[in-house]
Amino acid sequence: MRCQLPLTLGRDSEPKPDVSIVRRADAVSDTSHPTTAELVFEVAGESLPRDRLTKAALYAEAGIPEYVIVNAEQDCLEVHRDPDAASRRYRTLVTLSGEQAFESAAVPGFGFRVAALFE
Repeated sequence: MRCQLPLTLGRDSEPKPDVSIVRRADAVSDTSHPTTAELVFEVAGESLPRDRLTKAALYAEAGIPEYVIVNAEQDCLEVHRDPDAASRRYRTLVTLSGEQAFESAAVPGFGFRVAALFE
């Protein structure tokens, strides 16, 4: 698990997700940043439009299997899955809130109750 550390997703792209879950094998280099992640979280307030458009496109193009926006304005998660690199979009979007549970499709066994983030 990495917090606010870069991912190198292309020659000119190094976003710093709030949290990323990276396989150990992809994170062992001392000379470069990981080039992929299994799961990425962005916490969004004022950055919500950028996270929905710009960052979602970057992560989908890079083939990140699961991208979650923690929407702090509406106390919900916007869960993006099934990236299509060619269109730079995710095929699936699910919004979770309240007592619903987030269960990662990309990281087996990782999940939590959504309301716990906003208590």
